[in-house]
Amino acid sequence: MIGKYHSVKFVEKNAQEKGEETKQDMKLHILLSRIFSVTCLVLLTIFVVGIFVLPTDDIYRGDDCHPYQETWINTMVDGSADIGVAPYHFYAKSGEWITLYTKIPKEVADSGYLCIRSARQKMVISVDGAIRTVYDTDESRIIGAYDPVYYVFVPVDERDAGKTLCLEMMSKSDYAGELTQVYYGTEIGIWRKLVNQRILELITSFVMVVVGALSLIIFVILCLIYHKFFPITYISEAVLLMAMWSLSQSPLRQLICENDSWIADFSFICMMLIPIPLVLYINSVQKQRYKELHLGCVTLSLADLFLTIGLHMAQLVDYSKSVISAFACIFACIACMVVTCYMDYRKHRIREYISIVWGFVAVSISAVITIILFLLRIINVDAGIISIGMIFLFCFAAVSAVREVMNINRKRLEAEHASHMKEEFLASMSHEIRTPLNSILGFNHMILEESKEPTIIDYAKDVEISGKVLHSLIDDVLDFSKIESGHLELTKRPYNPLQLVEDCFQVVHKPAKDKGLQVRVNNDRTIPLSLEGDDNRIRQIMINLLTNSVKYTEQGEIELTLHWDKLDNGLALLHMEVRDTGIGIAKEEQEEVFLSFKRGGDVAHQKIEGTGLGLSITYTLVHAMGGEIHLQSEVGYGTTFFVDLPQKILDERPAGTFEDYLKKCGDEYLSYAPVEEKTKYTDEEIMNYTAPGKRALIVDDNEMNLKVTAALLRSTQMTLDCVTSGEEALDKVQQEQYDIIFLDHMMPGMDGIETFQNMRGYDALNDVPIIMVTGNAVAGMREQYLSLGFDDYVAKPLVKKDLLRLLAEYLKV
Repeated sequence: MIGKYHSVKFVEKNAQEKGEETKQDMKLHILLSRIFSVTCLVLLTIFVVGIFVLPTDDIYRGDDCHPYQETWINTMVDGSADIGVAPYHFYAKSGEWITLYTKIPKEVADSGYLCIRSARQKMVISVDGAIRTVYDTDESRIIGAYDPVYYVFVPVDERDAGKTLCLEMMSKSDYAGELTQVYYGTEIGIWRKLVNQRILELITSFVMVVVGALSLIIFVILCLIYHKFFPITYISEAVLLMAMWSLSQSPLRQLICENDSWIADFSFICMMLIPIPLVLYINSVQKQRYKELHLGCVTLSLADLFLTIGLHMAQLVDYSKSVISAFACIFACIACMVVTCYMDYRKHRIREYISIVWGFVAVSISAVITIILFLLRIINVDAGIISIGMIFLFCFAAVSAVREVMNINRKRLEAEHASHMKEEFLASMSHEIRTPLNSILGFNHMILEESKEPTIIDYAKDVEISGKVLHSLIDDVLDFSKIESGHLELTKRPYNPLQLVEDCFQVVHKPAKDKGLQVRVNNDRTIPLSLEGDDNRIRQIMINLLTNSVKYTEQGEIELTLHWDKLDNGLALLHMEVRDTGIGIAKEEQEEVFLSFKRGGDVAHQKIEGTGLGLSITYTLVHAMGGEIHLQSEVGYGTTFFVDLPQKILDERPAGTFEDYLKKCGDEYLSYAPVEEKTKYTDEEIMNYTAPGKRALIVDDNEMNLKVTAALLRSTQMTLDCVTSGEEALDKVQQEQYDIIFLDHMMPGMDGIETFQNMRGYDALNDVPIIMVTGNAVAGMREQYLSLGFDDYVAKPLVKKDLLRLLAEYLKV
């Protein structure tokens, strides 16, 4: 119990340290995020001040740009004149060419360029009859028949002063007679003017592109790392769409893209797609409680998108005319969000995502303002105001996502800590359970060897069977722990498949006989004599299936069938079938029999012993070895399990039938017995092994275990010294010369590892094999002990054959 106490205290200390580390990490993350936020705000302030407050550099004083304030004249059909100053709307029908005239003043001619904004119109511009510029996208448009908005530059010089400029324009849209912005100045001055008009929108757009793209990449990577979808991915997509919409409708688009018609179409498509990720995001945040409403909004937006594209391609409706339907879809999505949030408010669920609600409020308000200003013809279709709301939403969503990631990390740390605690607990319990079990089975083995009373021998045999069942249950729990922690160990070595069948047959023969069941073995006589694989795990699979059949069969028989198919690359596909005439498994339960702790649902069968782990472990072992397992069953008619395992062929000579094997168990077959690679002894030689004149030291704090180990080794005729502590062991090795040392791990005071490290400090013990003997049999312990320098490792409860095999291997008598 002292070892258990130390293990528990270690776990508690470890838990406290892990908890403190987690809290410190959380505080560090919060501190760093605050520092970063303040830094970003300071930099943004400096940036804005630098743009709008600092004085203009002298180098730009010549780059002038001024609005063109001269009059334009349109001669009507009846001879009258329509005179206006831009911006001005001249009377014109859709598809009708109109001609406007203006005199070029000297200051305009000296400036270098005249810039006229096309309001979705074709333009032909000439000076005194000589064509200077033509804007027409008939040959470059991919779809539709409408020209996009474009800034048309007309070069002028001092010789054009006083000349007449003629502007011919035509549009198939409602903007046929629209004369909007007209500027004159240097080319760079005009561009600076156009960019400065929308500088905040452009800056916002570039920031949104970077932020949207980076966040999308980051959260996609996080999705792959955590195997979890983060809803903020939708917001990242919406931010990218918003940024692309804003950039593609800005004046800079004609500098970036050669095909202005395509980028204009792209702008409208981005705008119409924006509501979709927003709705999907709120649907995820609300955990799909109102999935029908949200999917309805998505369907509406997609229908509007495809209908609009179709009408544009058919040259029936321009994108600019379909803006109203796009805004209607946006408004419908906003209404849906408001309704679902109100419903959650009534159900007291709004607190789960209250910060997100404020972000959606910002987006909704900015969208409604944009729609109203557009309907009042105060602004054109503009992404600037909505972008502000989108930034607010992204910030709230990002904070929520960061909290989610931190929460996942916290839970993962807690899970890792819980897993570590479980491993520590299993190690402790494995030691505490195996220690008394070792004494029980060890003394029972001595009773079987030394007693002459038939009744006592029968009792002892029953104790041995019960002890093995308990040992098997402990191993099942530890195997399940190994599987859960990913520490399942597979060891390949040569084995005879028929000897493996014999081992399993011996295990299930008596329990089956006690129930009046017949166990039969059928095998393909051509099955290879020797295969390579993890025979211990295959034996475990076979025993699990056979004992499971014995448990659930009351009358009839159990049949094990073994056959094979030859594969490429020297491999054999080993087919194993275990059939019984038991109770069978209902169809609805067949998919669940391989789940952990899952057993038959019939209450009448709940008295059957077992943990419910056997088939789950079997399933994992089969797949770990690259195999497959399935079953066929019918209630009342029994069950058949089918297992296919690929194994390497070492000797393709036929092994014969199982009956032949039982009759002719000679040296040829025993040479393929599943023994350790270093050992060449048969089982009979091992059990008769003696080492007179050799001396062994046994160290264990449990007096009962010392008696058991000494009793199991009594037949070897060795001199055995037993001590109960590491300190006594160190005194002994300084007084006597030993040929082998068996050392327990968990001892009070100086434990087995500390004792071992002190022993290796003595030159006289450098070549003495030291074997770790412990009840700590959880995953990875063998490798851990060997890495520390122990020569070998054996787990409790001790088996006499295993101990004698170690002596034969290391003493080499």
